[in-house]
Formats: sequence, structure tokens, C-alpha cells
Amino acid sequence: LLLLLLSAKRASVLLQEQLATNKLLQEEKVSREALLSRQFDLLACLEQSTRPTKKLSVSKLSHGQLNTLDRIATAKAAISDLAPRKDEDIQVQELLAEGSFGKVYKGKWRGADVAVKIILFPGNMSGREKREKMVVWEAAISSSLIHPNVCQTYHYRIKPVKESAKQGLETDKCGSAMVSSDLGGSSCTDEVHSYEVQLVLEYCDRSSLRDALDAGLFLTPDGVNYAAQLECAMDVAKAMLHLHCNNVLHLDLKTRNILLASSGAEGKGVTCKVS
Repeated sequence: LLLLLLSAKRASVLLQEQLATNKLLQEEKVSREALLSRQFDLLACLEQSTRPTKKLSVSKLSHGQLNTLDRIATAKAAISDLAPRKDEDIQVQELLAEGSFGKVYKGKWRGADVAVKIILFPGNMSGREKREKMVVWEAAISSSLIHPNVCQTYHYRIKPVKESAKQGLETDKCGSAMVSSDLGGSSCTDEVHSYEVQLVLEYCDRSSLRDALDAGLFLTPDGVNYAAQLECAMDVAKAMLHLHCNNVLHLDLKTRNILLASSGAEGKGVTCKVS
């Protein structure tokens, strides 16, 4: 009987490990899909911002560029065929925060609660500015930044914002610019005014560490909860170590950029995530 109990317990542990492994594999699959999609879209974005009123001219691309585009497009198409998704639309809801970086909304993506960060940057940037901006987007959506204490980016979208000769730039009810189409070609009557970047981020339901500190997160009837403070500091330290190990410098670490997600674990009851 003891052997049977031990065997059943061992089988339960193995089952849990297998479920955890399957979840990690699924996350890796989504990350790889986003990585290939990102490479294709960034190439198209760079091409469009240099010639905003013309479609991508295949005849003017070098043999090496054609091969690169073909490989990315082929891989992207293959992934899409294997795992088609009908719920890719980003549903933008109420405004959560606003700053010089752009606006953050609560939203829905693939049926899950997410945060949607919307950023606009000019379409007529110089080559150096463009490269610097692209490095920022690349870092923001890099698949290497998957970590329990880093606010994860699930998906992104880059769209050209067009302004016609007869009408000014329009905005939607959420305050973000209206976009006429995905990256593709531009019509001869519309000019690309800027580019809108939508980042679909992990939704952290307990706001920021700044708000939590103002509300007395670490205060108890007996005084300061030093254990919870240390747990929070450990979360942030682990996130920064992961970023630095991947050659990423945050440059703006502050309590407003540390988000909190509810956690069932004992202690402070939240997990700190660097954003």
C-alpha cells in the first residue's frame, strides 16, 4: 500500500511537471511566432519610412535582401498555416495611464485581459533617429525578455498613420490616431504622417509600486513589513539581472515603472514586474 501511495504521488508530480513543460513550450511557440513577425514588419516599416508614397519595389532590392524577405515571409506564412488565429484583434478599453511615452489602456487580446501601450513616432525621422527608435521597439518586444519579474510583451502592431490632402489627421474615441491600414503600400493621395506602435503587454491588476507605497502596502498594525519589502526588492533585482544578462539597459527604473500583479503566494501577496 505504501508503494502504491508513493507511486501515485510520483505520478502526480510527473504530471504537474509535464503540464508546466507544455505551458513553457506553448509560450516559446508564441514568442517565436512574434519574433518572425517582428522581423518582417520592421523591414517593411524601414522601407516605407524612406519612401512613404511608393509601394515596396521588389525590382530595386538586392539579391540578398530578396532572400532575407523571402525567408521571413515563408516562415511567417508557414507558422500562420500551422496555427491560424481568429482572435488577433486588439480591443482597446479604458485609459490606465498617460505620459510622455504615450498612453496605456486596458484591453482584450485573444480573450485575455492585457495592457495596450500606444506610442506614436514621426514617419520622417532621420536614419539615426530611426535606428534608435527601432532598437527601442526591438528591446520592448524581444523574445529574450521572458521572465517572471519582467512585464511581458505578448504581441505588437506597427501601423502607418495617414493624412490625406483634403482631411486632417483623425483620432478615435480612445485618443489614439486612426490608422488606414497595416504595413503594406501607401496610396498616392495619402501621406504617411507617423507610425503608431501598439504593444500588447501583460496586465498587472495591482497598479504600480508607487501607488502601492502611497496606499501603505508595507505597513501593518505592528509596523513596517520588512519581509515584504525584501521580497519586492528581490523581484526587482532578479528582473534587472535578467535584463543586464541580455544586454538591455532599462535607464528609467522607478516605482512608477514597477508594476504589481496579484499573487497567491504568502507574504506581500503580489509579484513585482519591471516594465
